[in-house]
Amino acid sequence: MGHPEICSDGNPIGHGECCPTEASNALYRDYIPLSELKEGEQGTIKIISLIREIKDRLSSIGLIPDQEVQVIVKETWFRMKGFVYVAFPILIVGSSILGVVDERGLLAVFEDMLRPVFVGFLGLPAYAATAFIFGILRKEMALEILAVLAGTAVFIDVMTPLQIYVFALVATIYVPCAATIAVIGKELGWRNMVLISGFTIVLSIAVGGAANFLGLALL
Repeated sequence: MGHPEICSDGNPIGHGECCPTEASNALYRDYIPLSELKEGEQGTIKIISLIREIKDRLSSIGLIPDQEVQVIVKETWFRMKGFVYVAFPILIVGSSILGVVDERGLLAVFEDMLRPVFVGFLGLPAYAATAFIFGILRKEMALEILAVLAGTAVFIDVMTPLQIYVFALVATIYVPCAATIAVIGKELGWRNMVLISGFTIVLSIAVGGAANFLGLALL
């Protein structure tokens, strides 16, 4: 057999009288538990001393002897802190600004400006424009504000099935929430963020308008 030092599971093989014991001892001294790795450090799996069922489960996700691994807690926080430091302030400031604009009646002016798009092209109530603006802060707020402006959460009482479908379609496609926008700007650059946001707005209106006119033609 040539005196192999490890078995197929990565465990050291004991040496007999003909083999130097120092080699076996050195093999053990070089190993440390995975729990001793610090955040961001890498290591190579050498021994998996677990029951067969757990070994099989680890093998199914690629955790086998000689596989390199890295502790990623630090990396996870590095990616999350952009959201915490950038997205949260935007949510707070954005909500405050929209609250002031609404109190001053400027949202009504905004609705009138977008009436040709939302009423004429998408076939939605004029106040749907306001719902979508709040939806930029948080996606689910679009539906919540729509219920407030409509005066009921039973949308079938104030909107046609086609209008409900078009609203849901546009809300799914159009610009992501402020938190996502902030993270996109942080990761991909603000220019790409503007391009992506603009594209999703145009795409959502185009798809929503097509659905509206197709629905009217079929009904």
